[in-house]
Amino acid sequence: AVEMNQAGAYSDALKAHFKRIGGPDVEVSLFGAKPGTWGELQPAKVSGYPYVFHQVVKNIFIEGALQAEAEGYDAMVIGSSTDPGLREARSLVDIPVVSALESSFLVASTVANKIGLIAPTEEVAHIVNTNIEQYRLDAKIASWETLEPKLADKELNTLFSDPSVFLGRFQDTARRAIAKGADA
Repeated sequence: AVEMNQAGAYSDALKAHFKRIGGPDVEVSLFGAKPGTWGELQPAKVSGYPYVFHQVVKNIFIEGALQAEAEGYDAMVIGSSTDPGLREARSLVDIPVVSALESSFLVASTVANKIGLIAPTEEVAHIVNTNIEQYRLDAKIASWETLEPKLADKELNTLFSDPSVFLGRFQDTARRAIAKGADA
């Protein structure tokens, strides 16, 4: 639940990617948390507090689904690694609501016997684990890994302008998952 008005290179990279894969007839709009939602906090830190996560983060996406439907969008994507508000949003709107975690995990399940999951922080890993258990897909997990050092939300902008440091950290983490039996 990034404040897109402060997302800079992250927002620009997403827009360029969607334009490249969507073609001329596809319009993608990016929405996130309202400006000022987080103040000096980082959204990934908030995920470590279940009450705040339920009351703030989930509602951002639930309200987004309602807004998307009201404005005539064909679908909504929850682009978060924790699928906040996915079930609730689906229950409230008639447009399709898909999510990054669920979709990624289902695709990985079709190409691999065992999956290694990499989370930016331990707090996010806990939420992802709970979701995977609810999807009843936890038997597919070979390894849970957390990036070291943790990925800070403020790093998102730097990842897209110079991804080299992040990619090195990610590759090291992925190698740990592979060593524990992950195929994907």
